Amino acid sequence: AKVFRLKQPIESVPCQDCTRTFTLMSRIPARSGTMQFQDTLEKEFGYYYKIVLYDTENHDGEDSNIVYVRMK
Repeated sequence: AKVFRLKQPIESVPCQDCTRTFTLMSRIPARSGTMQFQDTLEKEFGYYYKIVLYDTENHDGEDSNIVYVRMK
């Protein structure tokens, strides 16, 4: 699985039609039923995360739902 993140200051509100550019943070091999990813979060930032599964030939699947976390 590929883990992607978008980091933005909390006070900047993303517009609905704006393109969100995610950065690849990690590739996690699917060797077991459980996969883990750990990130360091900074105060006053919001973080958007999504997961994309890929096959042995590096073909990406569909994006997961996006999860939002914020640190006040």
